[in-house]
Amino acid sequence: MAAYIPGPNHMAANVKPALDRFWSALIKRWQKEAAESFLRQQAIRTGIVENAGATLDWPYLKRPEVDLHRGECDYLAWAQGGDGAATPTFCEGRMPASAPPTMPARITCPLPQVMTAVHGWAKTERDAIEKKVPKFDAQELPALDAAYGALKGLYEVIAAAGPAPDGSRTAGAGSLSGRVADLSDGDGTSQNWWVEWTGLAADGFRSGFLQSALPTLDNHRVLAVELAKLVNYRSGIIQMGRGDTLHLIDQAATALGATGTVQEGNPWVVLEGLGKVLAFTKGPAEVVGKVFDFIAFLGEELLPTHDAVRYTGDHRAIVTALSQHMDQLRDLIDAKEIAYKTGTGDLRSKLDAVGSFDLELYDLTENRATGTPAGDRKGFGANTTKLIELAEKIGLVAGAYEELPGRLAPVQAAAAHFADREGHATPPDEDVLAMVEEFRGFLSTTAARYYTARDQVAKAAEDYEESDKQVSKAFTDVLERFRSSEGGTRRPAEGFDIKDEAADTRRAATADDDPYANAEGQVYETTEHLGSAA
Repeated sequence: MAAYIPGPNHMAANVKPALDRFWSALIKRWQKEAAESFLRQQAIRTGIVENAGATLDWPYLKRPEVDLHRGECDYLAWAQGGDGAATPTFCEGRMPASAPPTMPARITCPLPQVMTAVHGWAKTERDAIEKKVPKFDAQELPALDAAYGALKGLYEVIAAAGPAPDGSRTAGAGSLSGRVADLSDGDGTSQNWWVEWTGLAADGFRSGFLQSALPTLDNHRVLAVELAKLVNYRSGIIQMGRGDTLHLIDQAATALGATGTVQEGNPWVVLEGLGKVLAFTKGPAEVVGKVFDFIAFLGEELLPTHDAVRYTGDHRAIVTALSQHMDQLRDLIDAKEIAYKTGTGDLRSKLDAVGSFDLELYDLTENRATGTPAGDRKGFGANTTKLIELAEKIGLVAGAYEELPGRLAPVQAAAAHFADREGHATPPDEDVLAMVEEFRGFLSTTAARYYTARDQVAKAAEDYEESDKQVSKAFTDVLERFRSSEGGTRRPAEGFDIKDEAADTRRAATADDDPYANAEGQVYETTEHLGSAA
């Protein structure tokens, strides 16, 4: 398809010039018909779709001298000629030589006045078409393009991986997904981090926090994809409405004999379907995120080009068909709005069915400060060193996550452009923006909880080492490195309050309010919920 029509002021910039071109061509065709009707002593029709069947009621046309003038009228040669000649503006009003002496030698020819009146009749038809135009006037597609690009970019940061031969995601070691995978591969047990420590609930941390790391990451990937699809679809409705309107008017004007083209040449396109919502991950599980290939913003895959609409017949048939096609386009747009509503509703219902721990990590504030019983403390030197290494890795993930909420700014900045043909935000538009805000909250909360986890793990390691009253050199060395590393020293940006941001994101009233339940009906474990695990 052609480049999208950016907006704003689409009606003034594009539709009105196209309609004026149509109007000008209609005037010429209608003037010729009116002249032919007059010269053939037929009624002059004054309406097509509007005032259909109406004729000119002018007593002057029935006077005998006007009847005698017809054969001498200066409009005769033009009316019987081709369509290329300009419409005459004057008639001498001559009478035939055979006219009775009681008749005047010249009369005032009625056709110049009729030709002027045609402008008004054609304007009535033009205006009736304009009333049917799906406006989409104020939306700025470049803003929605930026919103789509922001979500696509966010997905690429989260998924940051190339496809493996089986189509699964592969994570580079330095990518966000690679670092999260390095913490836990889903079940919270495969990494060699685990000893019991005081000051942090190790059982809860293992079977809660790190089990939620990969589901959270993968669900962020899914949410970025699905919100991007909805942004593209809303944009597609706008572009289809704009482009197809101009296509219809342009084709009708050309069929009427207009020269030149409208400012925006547009093919006839029909918006494709949204497709199914990707599956979210619910509860601790091995996560293998398939690679998602984003289509181009308003590209051919979303808005494929179809055969051009053609108009044939006289000007009455063309105007009638154009009016009908505008009605059909509005119906088509209504159907696409319903599809947009359905797609948004599907995403909302699936998102609401996901517990918060799978969207923004297990909440470490659920842990008791004293943790679980210490048990056998033998051989802690190496293990506490590993905990400091774990804290550093978590700090790197926290810093990477903290940068993600800002990537949604272009989506939120485009809020005014999520609107229907009348410029009103629909309930689906409002829900898409609400889900974007929830997404921003999930990302912020995730970052804060990673920061909290880093600090708790580092503090637990130090407490263990001190409780043994025997600080190993290996631990001292790794602690010193941690305190100067990016993962250990990274602090949130000004205004990012870890405690506030770590609180649960405000979600829709229909959302899952039991974050402990996973897909199997079991619960995430915390020191306050260990006894309730299935």
